[in-house]
Amino acid sequence: MAENIFYKGPEKELIKLFHDICSSINEFIFIFDRKARFVFCKVPKKELLYANPEDFLGKEFHQVMPKHINKKFKKSFKENKKGIESSFEYQLNNKWFKASLYPIIKDNKFDGCVALIRDISDRNLRIRNKLLKVINKINGLMLKQDDEKKLLKSICKVLVSLGGYKLAWIGFKEHDKKKTVKPVEQYGYEKGYLKSIRVSWGDNKYGKGPTGKAIRTGKPQVNKNVLTNPSYKPWCKEAEKRGYCSSIALPLKINNKVIGALNIYSSDPESFDDFEVRLLSDLAHDFSRGLSLVKVRRRLRKSEKDFKKLFQKSSDIIQRVNLKGELVDINQSGLNKLGYSRKEALKLKLKDLIAKRELDNCLKLFKKCIRGDRVDDIKTFLKTKKGEELIVEGSSYPVMKKGEVSSVWVVFHDVTEEEKAKRELRERFKDLEMIYQTTLILKNKKELDSVFQKIVSKLPDVYKFPELACARIEYDDKVYESDEFWASRWNQSASFKINGSTGVVKVYYKEKKEFLEEEKKMLKEVANQVGSYLSRQEVMRKLKNSEEKYRTLIENTGTAIAILEEDTTISYANRFFEKLSGYSKKEVEGKKSWTEFVTKEYLDKMKNYHKQRRDNKDVPKSYEFDFINKKGNIRRVLLFIDVIPDTERSVASLIDITERKKAEDELRLQAELLKAVGQAVIATKPDGEIFYWNKAAEKLYGWKEEEVIGKDISKVTPTDMSRRQANKIMAKLRKGESWEGEFMVQKKDGTEFPAIVSDAPVMNDKGELTAIIGVTTSITERKKLEKQLRASEKKYYLVFKNSPNGLVLINNKGEIIDFNDAVIEISGGMNRDEIVGKNVLNLGRKLKIGHKQLMKALKTIVKGGSLKKQEWEITNARGEKRVVYVTYTEIDKNYLIMLRDVTERRKAEKKLRTREQELRAIFNSTSDAIVVLDLKGRIIRVNEIVIEGSGYKREDLIGKSFRKLKRIIPMKQLPKLMKAYGQFLMGRDPGYVEAKLKTKKREEVIVEIKFSFLIKEGKRAGVIVVMRDVTERKKKKELKKKVEAQEELEQLRKNFLIMITHELKQPLTPIMGYAGLLKNKSKDAEKLDYLERIINNSYKMRDMINRILTLLKLEAGTLQFDFKEHDLSSIIEDSLINKKSMIDLKKIKVDKNLKSVYVNCDRERMKDVFINLIDNAIKFSEKGDRVELKTWADKGKAYASVKDHGVGIRKEDIKKLFKKFYQTKEGKQRGGTGIGLTMIKQIIKRHGGDISVKSKHGEWTKFIIELPRASG
Repeated sequence: MAENIFYKGPEKELIKLFHDICSSINEFIFIFDRKARFVFCKVPKKELLYANPEDFLGKEFHQVMPKHINKKFKKSFKENKKGIESSFEYQLNNKWFKASLYPIIKDNKFDGCVALIRDISDRNLRIRNKLLKVINKINGLMLKQDDEKKLLKSICKVLVSLGGYKLAWIGFKEHDKKKTVKPVEQYGYEKGYLKSIRVSWGDNKYGKGPTGKAIRTGKPQVNKNVLTNPSYKPWCKEAEKRGYCSSIALPLKINNKVIGALNIYSSDPESFDDFEVRLLSDLAHDFSRGLSLVKVRRRLRKSEKDFKKLFQKSSDIIQRVNLKGELVDINQSGLNKLGYSRKEALKLKLKDLIAKRELDNCLKLFKKCIRGDRVDDIKTFLKTKKGEELIVEGSSYPVMKKGEVSSVWVVFHDVTEEEKAKRELRERFKDLEMIYQTTLILKNKKELDSVFQKIVSKLPDVYKFPELACARIEYDDKVYESDEFWASRWNQSASFKINGSTGVVKVYYKEKKEFLEEEKKMLKEVANQVGSYLSRQEVMRKLKNSEEKYRTLIENTGTAIAILEEDTTISYANRFFEKLSGYSKKEVEGKKSWTEFVTKEYLDKMKNYHKQRRDNKDVPKSYEFDFINKKGNIRRVLLFIDVIPDTERSVASLIDITERKKAEDELRLQAELLKAVGQAVIATKPDGEIFYWNKAAEKLYGWKEEEVIGKDISKVTPTDMSRRQANKIMAKLRKGESWEGEFMVQKKDGTEFPAIVSDAPVMNDKGELTAIIGVTTSITERKKLEKQLRASEKKYYLVFKNSPNGLVLINNKGEIIDFNDAVIEISGGMNRDEIVGKNVLNLGRKLKIGHKQLMKALKTIVKGGSLKKQEWEITNARGEKRVVYVTYTEIDKNYLIMLRDVTERRKAEKKLRTREQELRAIFNSTSDAIVVLDLKGRIIRVNEIVIEGSGYKREDLIGKSFRKLKRIIPMKQLPKLMKAYGQFLMGRDPGYVEAKLKTKKREEVIVEIKFSFLIKEGKRAGVIVVMRDVTERKKKKELKKKVEAQEELEQLRKNFLIMITHELKQPLTPIMGYAGLLKNKSKDAEKLDYLERIINNSYKMRDMINRILTLLKLEAGTLQFDFKEHDLSSIIEDSLINKKSMIDLKKIKVDKNLKSVYVNCDRERMKDVFINLIDNAIKFSEKGDRVELKTWADKGKAYASVKDHGVGIRKEDIKKLFKKFYQTKEGKQRGGTGIGLTMIKQIIKRHGGDISVKSKHGEWTKFIIELPRASG
């Protein structure tokens, strides 16, 4: 690396320092002093520079670098002097580089700068490929999409999903006081960003960001760092939250006026360099043009709709007449004035409406119109249905289709009343006849000056009064006067208007006179005639100029191009081919064969391709091969080749991809030139000198290539473009921007035609304009088609458009003239551009209709035959399968094809078939046995259940009368079934009939039988017998009776227990009372012992009875509870008092750990629980054992436990412990009843709690109660 580092300066130690640093950096490094002189150079490879880097040292930058780099460096160096880091991009030796300049500050002063330069060609290529995909996708959307909102949404989505950006949004400027920019569409990682910010296009706080500046200046605005850019402060915080690092705002222009901006955000701070900005600017330009086209289309549709309304609401008589003179259309005003109904009128011919004396003259004018001429100034008489005559004035003009007259529009204005008024005036003032000649003067003169001068010269002759001196017309700051004019204060005037300007017609008298009313009217009429005629002329001019304009986007870039003759001779090679091959044009054109430049390895394959291509076979149009240049060097070349339409010649474009030296402009030139090769392509130098003129240009303009090469383009193809407009276009091209426009151009023979012209600049490495590629597309046929479209839409527009069936109007060449909205629905959303003007075969391919099928149908239609196969299956643009019924009718040498969507009907039929199959499946799979009988009682169908259930085969049953199936229907059952069947046939429903049948195995089956009629075509065709096997149901019913009897017995037992316990409890009270009295009076020890036993056992019996009664009430749900908030520890203390005598008797030690825990409970019932648990603990404990009582709370629950250290419980007993009447072995030995724990469990459950038990047999037992804790 050391040999590539060069240094010149006083501090030699820098060599070692920068050597160590630079050895690890694979970039250009230059250090400049404060005067921009090289003091240090490091290059990765010497060959990357166009000069020896050693020669740079000590020289200033501008002395060694090209001019186009100098300008950018000078600007960045000035920024460095201010202490600001800067960067710029430039192109050199077909590579792109980025230079980043960092200032060197010494003692707080600028002491030079360090420049790091890296090769960004590969990065730019990736950006180019990415953005070209985005541009192609967006261009496709603009051609197809007519909905503005959907177009805007799609553009944003493509930029994010295909372009890889973080967010894209479009904002339009509003003309409010705040000059707001309103977001209309967005896509990407947004999360409320647009709602949280405010953007303006005014020169204020919210308009200093990229969006506001882009709209105000009309230029792209880049924000490289949203965090450090001070003008981005109002939006910095919200942008940082969402990870936006850099952004660009691109102005959107329509008719050179900025309407809004396209905003793109990136998470990469390195985004939006010069190269990327240029491509995105092209994208915004294309998008603006597409948006303008969408708006124009929308306005055209509105204009067409308005015209339809105008046609119907016009007060004039408007008629359309075919070439036979028959009326094919007439507006409502015409019907009203003539007195006919529409049906009556459309049976008439034009001659039927014209007065006989005017017939010959009108027929001559009609024939003139049929020849293609417009006829004005028609004045004639029309006959009404009642025989009255109308005086009309008007004009007629032909309707053209494919260059031929197809029909004639005739527009008449009813002037009957006006003529009557004029006739009366003429009778009173015969000398005023000359006034009516003014109309003829107006209509026969083209120049206003001559028209007005003629009028004023005639006016004095009209009025033959001696007082009349002269006349004058004042209009547009001009005055037109009669001969020997002088003004007088006695005059009469009348005004007229043209284009919003007012004119005046005046007559002057020598002496004072009274103006007759008729004279005033006559003068006013002259003025009206002047204004009316000139206004009509202006309206006609405006209508003609306001026709819809369509544009075609064709861009061109430069690449090596050669044209091959049939024998592979190269007849044309451009300057890029010269550079690639090493040969001059003279050495190649007409002298070299294409095969001389191909290596042997590829020669046979390419010859074969060339032959197949001329035979119209499908061969690759793009592939790579090895190219041999003049020096014998082999270059790897990417070839694009195709046959030039209508010739035997091929055009080949070659890109040298050996070292990937072609820059982006050359790639675009190559790509776009391939697209334009079938169109008129003209290449000129910047001064207009033509140096390329393709065959399509020869055909379009009529000039041969040899006639125009070297000539000035403006003289060869003159246009209606002004010098000022031409200068603007050249200025744009010199900036490297493309241009396109639509205007009239001229052929060699002087004829003019409408065309779209697109110009693209070709720039060299220094950014200088070297050539202009122009592509011309004639839109004459399109204009004709548009005219046809408007004419066709005038016919029955509303009926055509609103028909529920798809209607497609085609001409005899198969080209689609129009279609209605139903076609859009059937086709799955195809738009107008995809259908109108295209061949119907193209629509057929898109709808996946077989080519042969469609061609056969078209031939049948043209021959006037009938379509045999009337239903076609199609696949529309949404991928939906549709079925359409096709018919057609002939209209004015065109064909109206009707497509009736029968998909839903077919689906319904399919659904019916499916339903039939389902019913058949249900018939066979239902769990009921079904037998179908004819009206004579014979079996005609049985389902699978009949076969499976009976054990008989189908053939054993079909055709048999059910009366004779004795092996299945026992004799005892037959009368009952016959009676029910007879009742049913007589119209009395017997309901469900139960019968016992026999299977083949002689098993008895009980069935329920239901009869219903089989109806076909509204008539009875048989009887459906449904039999349900209820054998199991009968068995279950019997079982249910037994269960109910058992339950009744259990209830009797419970009632008996209640009665017994009640009867047992009743005598216990007197027993216990009397025993207590005796005990108190007796002093005999033996008697006292007996009495004590009686009392204790009475208490035990009473407790046992109480437990039984409580349990029975719990089970019956009749036990009442009184829930209140109580302390568990208090309840346990009370329970201990109740058992104190037993505790003392067995000397039980009670350990208490009782904390206050409140629960909602019935105190007495809860006391019963703890008394029973404490009683059990004492019962199963030995003398002197310990019983532990504890309460606590945890997580909204209250807990209490009773633990004894007695005999414990076995594991197998724990699961059964709470079952009623269950007793353990120890429980039986110690006098247990088996109901205490059951009762406890029931009480705890009623409190919403639970009880559990833990035990170790022979050691201890612990019962734990869990209850909901009281909220207080």
